[in-house]
Amino acid sequence: MKELPISLIIPTLNEKENFSIVKKNIELLNSKEVFIIDGNSSDKTISTFSSLRKRIIISPPSRGVQLHLGAQNAKENWFLFMHADTLLNNKNIKDINQFINKKNYKKVGYFKIRFDSTSISAQIISYWAYIRTVLLKLPFGDQCILIHRNYYQEIGGFSPIPKMEDLDFILKIPKKNKFFFNSTVQTSFRNYQENGVFKQSCKNIINQIKFLIK
Repeated sequence: MKELPISLIIPTLNEKENFSIVKKNIELLNSKEVFIIDGNSSDKTISTFSSLRKRIIISPPSRGVQLHLGAQNAKENWFLFMHADTLLNNKNIKDINQFINKKNYKKVGYFKIRFDSTSISAQIISYWAYIRTVLLKLPFGDQCILIHRNYYQEIGGFSPIPKMEDLDFILKIPKKNKFFFNSTVQTSFRNYQENGVFKQSCKNIINQIKFLIK
């Protein structure tokens, strides 16, 4: 399969357990460039991911800084930002190809999400993410972000901030330039499982409100 003119940028922090997911994504996407931007992990993320033979850049542990640094080093015409615990599939790749082939230089693409859990709470949260994305045009980082490098630079890219970097980024983009793919990626439900669904949901909402009213 032909290599896609994409720089795949993946921020990591203690993501050793998601090595197999990242490996699958790299193989499926077949992009010309891959950057693992690690926030100085304390587990064996760096040594484990080194076996991929992709460029690993060490960064301060801040996702905004990591994404900003990845984009600074990227050379391809298209950037795909995605989390280490998000899994692509063939339908996603088809959508990405069509998006690029249609030369959507002034649009930003992102996917629907479902969690790797069949619990009722996981289904409710993924449905809310769908509603939020459709009505408010506010996708988050776990939905992946595909953008042309020139447009990325035009809007100012990711700000090197410790929290809400995805919300900060997406608010820079006019609603008419946002493109919701019809396919779905799978992402991890671990934060909700580890911290509790109610507690994690409240934390997310509070952080979003604080950011919006600052």
